[in-house]
Amino acid sequence: AWSSGQGLATLWADGNKVASSPGVAEGHVLPDGGSVQLGQERNGCCGSGVAGFEEGFDPKLAFAGKMTGVNMWDRVLSEGDISQLALRQGQGCEQRGSMV
Repeated sequence: AWSSGQGLATLWADGNKVASSPGVAEGHVLPDGGSVQLGQERNGCCGSGVAGFEEGFDPKLAFAGKMTGVNMWDRVLSEGDISQLALRQGQGCEQRGSMV
């Protein structure tokens, strides 16, 4: 979860908050037509020199594994909303985000 107004990003796993970080893009607005990157941190301004990796991306830092049930909403979900989605015993995946 991330809130532009508060600049707070939180990571949730199985309905539990496992990490949070303040000061993340506070006040930033995501423009229409933008994109989201999952599994890769952008570092610097220079290309990696590896085909398929855009400028500033390092293939050595890429996520390796599976991501399933990724959803995104156009609002910040409350802690209660997130916990309830996780408690649906596999049915939470039927709930889709309003963006992704």
